Amino acid sequence: MGDVLETAYRSLPIIWFFEGIKKGNKWDMKTIKLITVVLIMLSIAGCASNREVKPMVKTSEKFRVDKITLSVSQKTIPDIKYHSESEIQGLVKRQVMKLLEDKDLLTNQADANTLIINAKYMRNFVGDKTPFPTDSLAYPHYDYEIKVLDGAKELTTITRKNLTFHGGVAMNLMVMAGRLRKKTDENVFIDAFSKEIVASIEELKIQ
Repeated sequence: MGDVLETAYRSLPIIWFFEGIKKGNKWDMKTIKLITVVLIMLSIAGCASNREVKPMVKTSEKFRVDKITLSVSQKTIPDIKYHSESEIQGLVKRQVMKLLEDKDLLTNQADANTLIINAKYMRNFVGDKTPFPTDSLAYPHYDYEIKVLDGAKELTTITRKNLTFHGGVAMNLMVMAGRLRKKTDENVFIDAFSKEIVASIEELKIQ
Protein backbone atom coordinates (compact mmCIF):
# COMPACT_ATOMS: atom_id res chain seq x y z
CA MET A 1 0.00 0.00 0.00
CA GLY A 2 2.93 2.33 0.71
CA ASP A 3 3.86 2.12 -2.98
CA VAL A 4 0.65 3.88 -3.99
CA LEU A 5 1.30 7.08 -2.05
CA GLU A 6 4.44 8.19 -0.30
CA THR A 7 6.48 11.29 0.32
CA ALA A 8 8.23 12.57 -2.74
CA TYR A 9 10.10 15.26 -4.65
CA ARG A 10 13.15 13.45 -5.99
CA SER A 11 16.26 15.46 -6.72
CA LEU A 12 16.87 15.53 -10.48
CA PRO A 13 19.70 17.01 -12.54
CA ILE A 14 18.84 20.70 -12.82
CA ILE A 15 20.58 20.98 -16.17
CA TRP A 16 17.76 18.95 -17.78
CA PHE A 17 15.28 21.54 -16.61
CA PHE A 18 17.42 24.46 -17.75
CA GLU A 19 17.74 23.03 -21.24
CA GLY A 20 13.96 22.57 -21.40
CA ILE A 21 13.10 26.21 -20.66
CA LYS A 22 16.07 27.98 -22.18
CA LYS A 23 15.10 30.37 -25.00
CA GLY A 24 18.08 30.85 -27.28
CA ASN A 25 20.81 32.40 -25.14
CA LYS A 26 18.56 34.82 -23.28
CA TRP A 27 16.83 34.51 -19.94
CA ASP A 28 13.83 36.72 -19.24
CA MET A 29 12.59 37.67 -15.76
CA LYS A 30 9.81 35.05 -15.84
CA THR A 31 12.36 32.33 -16.58
CA ILE A 32 14.68 33.52 -13.81
CA LYS A 33 11.79 33.43 -11.32
CA LEU A 34 10.85 29.91 -12.41
CA ILE A 35 14.45 28.76 -11.96
CA THR A 36 14.44 30.25 -8.46
CA VAL A 37 11.23 28.37 -7.63
CA VAL A 38 12.72 25.07 -8.81
CA LEU A 39 15.90 25.55 -6.78
CA ILE A 40 13.82 26.22 -3.67
CA MET A 41 11.65 23.16 -4.39
CA LEU A 42 14.71 20.94 -4.58
CA SER A 43 15.77 22.11 -1.12
CA ILE A 44 12.42 21.27 0.49
CA ALA A 45 12.23 17.90 2.26
CA GLY A 46 9.27 15.64 1.54
CA CYS A 47 6.41 15.56 4.02
CA ALA A 48 6.12 12.64 6.40
CA SER A 49 3.29 10.14 6.27
CA ASN A 50 1.60 9.56 9.63
CA ARG A 51 -0.71 6.66 10.30
CA GLU A 52 -2.99 5.97 13.23
CA VAL A 53 -4.97 2.75 13.43
CA LYS A 54 -7.03 1.74 16.45
CA PRO A 55 -6.74 -1.81 17.85
CA MET A 56 -7.56 -4.68 15.49
CA VAL A 57 -11.14 -5.89 15.47
CA LYS A 58 -13.18 -8.48 13.63
CA THR A 59 -15.29 -6.95 10.88
CA SER A 60 -17.90 -8.24 8.47
CA GLU A 61 -16.68 -9.84 5.25
CA LYS A 62 -18.14 -7.00 3.19
CA PHE A 63 -19.06 -3.40 3.93
CA ARG A 64 -21.78 -0.86 3.35
CA VAL A 65 -20.60 2.67 2.58
CA ASP A 66 -22.68 5.21 4.46
CA LYS A 67 -20.94 8.40 3.43
CA ILE A 68 -17.88 9.71 1.59
CA THR A 69 -17.04 13.37 2.15
CA LEU A 70 -14.09 15.32 0.78
CA SER A 71 -12.84 18.87 1.19
CA VAL A 72 -10.30 20.70 -0.97
CA SER A 73 -7.88 23.38 0.21
CA GLN A 74 -5.22 25.42 -1.59
CA LYS A 75 -2.97 28.40 -0.86
CA THR A 76 -3.00 29.89 -4.36
CA ILE A 77 -5.95 31.01 -6.46
CA PRO A 78 -4.96 30.04 -10.02
CA ASP A 79 -6.13 31.56 -13.28
CA ILE A 80 -6.53 28.02 -14.64
CA LYS A 81 -9.79 26.24 -13.82
CA TYR A 82 -9.09 22.92 -12.11
CA HIS A 83 -11.53 20.39 -10.62
CA SER A 84 -13.97 21.88 -8.13
CA GLU A 85 -14.40 20.39 -4.68
CA SER A 86 -17.67 18.72 -5.69
CA GLU A 87 -16.05 17.28 -8.82
CA ILE A 88 -13.16 15.75 -6.88
CA GLN A 89 -15.54 14.37 -4.26
CA GLY A 90 -17.64 12.81 -7.01
CA LEU A 91 -14.60 11.28 -8.73
CA VAL A 92 -13.23 9.83 -5.47
CA LYS A 93 -16.65 8.47 -4.46
CA ARG A 94 -17.22 6.76 -7.81
CA GLN A 95 -13.73 5.29 -7.92
CA VAL A 96 -13.82 4.05 -4.32
CA MET A 97 -17.22 2.41 -4.83
CA LYS A 98 -16.12 0.79 -8.10
CA LEU A 99 -12.88 -0.53 -6.59
CA LEU A 100 -14.71 -1.96 -3.58
CA GLU A 101 -17.22 -3.63 -5.88
CA ASP A 102 -14.45 -5.04 -8.10
CA LYS A 103 -12.76 -6.49 -5.01
CA ASP A 104 -16.06 -7.98 -3.78
CA LEU A 105 -16.00 -5.87 -0.61
CA LEU A 106 -19.29 -4.04 -1.16
CA THR A 107 -22.74 -5.15 -0.02
CA ASN A 108 -26.20 -3.79 0.77
CA GLN A 109 -26.87 -6.27 3.58
CA ALA A 110 -28.20 -4.53 6.66
CA ASP A 111 -26.04 -6.51 9.09
CA ALA A 112 -22.74 -5.57 7.38
CA ASN A 113 -20.38 -3.09 8.98
CA THR A 114 -20.73 0.49 7.77
CA LEU A 115 -17.93 2.75 6.50
CA ILE A 116 -17.80 6.52 6.87
CA ILE A 117 -14.94 8.06 4.88
CA ASN A 118 -13.78 11.64 5.42
CA ALA A 119 -11.01 12.88 3.12
CA LYS A 120 -8.99 16.03 2.55
CA TYR A 121 -7.29 16.96 -0.71
CA MET A 122 -4.69 19.71 -0.45
CA ARG A 123 -3.97 21.09 -3.91
CA ASN A 124 -0.45 22.44 -4.29
CA PHE A 125 1.09 24.63 -6.94
CA VAL A 126 4.66 25.05 -8.09
CA GLY A 127 6.18 27.79 -5.98
CA ASP A 128 3.32 28.27 -3.52
CA LYS A 129 5.82 28.02 -0.66
CA THR A 130 7.97 30.73 -2.24
CA PRO A 131 7.55 34.42 -3.11
CA PHE A 132 6.84 33.35 -6.71
CA PRO A 133 3.71 31.16 -6.75
CA THR A 134 2.47 29.87 -10.11
CA ASP A 135 -0.76 28.23 -11.23
CA SER A 136 1.01 25.06 -12.40
CA LEU A 137 0.12 21.93 -10.39
CA ALA A 138 2.57 20.39 -7.94
CA TYR A 139 2.06 17.11 -6.07
CA PRO A 140 -0.94 17.28 -3.71
CA HIS A 141 -1.15 16.23 -0.08
CA TYR A 142 -3.87 13.95 1.27
CA ASP A 143 -5.49 13.11 4.61
CA TYR A 144 -8.27 10.61 5.21
CA GLU A 145 -10.14 8.90 8.01
CA ILE A 146 -12.18 5.70 7.71
CA LYS A 147 -14.61 4.90 10.52
CA VAL A 148 -15.92 1.33 10.76
CA LEU A 149 -19.28 1.02 12.51
CA ASP A 150 -21.30 -1.93 13.74
CA GLY A 151 -24.70 -0.36 13.96
CA ALA A 152 -24.17 2.73 16.09
CA LYS A 153 -21.00 1.33 17.69
CA GLU A 154 -17.63 2.46 16.34
CA LEU A 155 -15.40 -0.60 15.92
CA THR A 156 -12.22 1.02 14.68
CA THR A 157 -10.82 4.01 12.82
CA ILE A 158 -8.04 4.24 10.26
CA THR A 159 -6.37 7.64 9.99
CA ARG A 160 -3.74 8.65 7.42
CA LYS A 161 -2.24 12.13 7.32
CA ASN A 162 0.30 14.09 5.31
CA LEU A 163 0.41 11.68 2.38
CA THR A 164 2.08 12.97 -0.78
CA PHE A 165 1.69 11.62 -4.29
CA HIS A 166 4.83 9.87 -5.55
CA GLY A 167 5.63 10.49 -9.21
CA GLY A 168 8.24 8.95 -11.46
CA VAL A 169 11.17 10.68 -13.15
CA ALA A 170 9.14 11.89 -16.14
CA MET A 171 6.40 13.40 -13.97
CA ASN A 172 8.94 14.99 -11.63
CA LEU A 173 10.44 16.77 -14.62
CA MET A 174 7.00 17.93 -15.77
CA VAL A 175 6.18 19.28 -12.29
CA MET A 176 9.47 21.17 -12.02
CA ALA A 177 9.04 22.61 -15.50
CA GLY A 178 5.51 23.79 -14.63
CA ARG A 179 3.95 21.61 -17.33
CA LEU A 180 0.92 20.35 -15.35
CA ARG A 181 -1.57 23.05 -16.26
CA LYS A 182 -4.72 21.19 -17.30
CA LYS A 183 -7.75 20.04 -15.35
CA THR A 184 -7.16 16.46 -16.51
CA ASP A 185 -3.61 16.54 -15.11
CA GLU A 186 -5.15 16.08 -11.64
CA ASN A 187 -6.82 12.80 -12.57
CA VAL A 188 -3.76 10.71 -11.79
CA PHE A 189 -3.59 12.25 -8.29
CA ILE A 190 -7.28 11.59 -7.65
CA ASP A 191 -7.02 8.01 -8.92
CA ALA A 192 -4.06 7.28 -6.62
CA PHE A 193 -5.91 8.80 -3.65
CA SER A 194 -8.93 6.57 -4.28
CA LYS A 195 -6.73 3.46 -4.53
CA GLU A 196 -4.99 4.30 -1.27
CA ILE A 197 -8.32 4.60 0.57
CA VAL A 198 -9.47 1.22 -0.77
CA ALA A 199 -6.13 -0.38 0.11
CA SER A 200 -6.69 0.64 3.75
CA ILE A 201 -10.16 -0.92 3.69
CA GLU A 202 -8.67 -4.13 2.26
CA GLU A 203 -6.26 -4.23 5.20
CA LEU A 204 -9.23 -4.60 7.54
CA LYS A 205 -9.73 -8.08 6.08
CA ILE A 206 -6.12 -9.04 6.86
CA GLN A 207 -6.50 -8.31 10.57
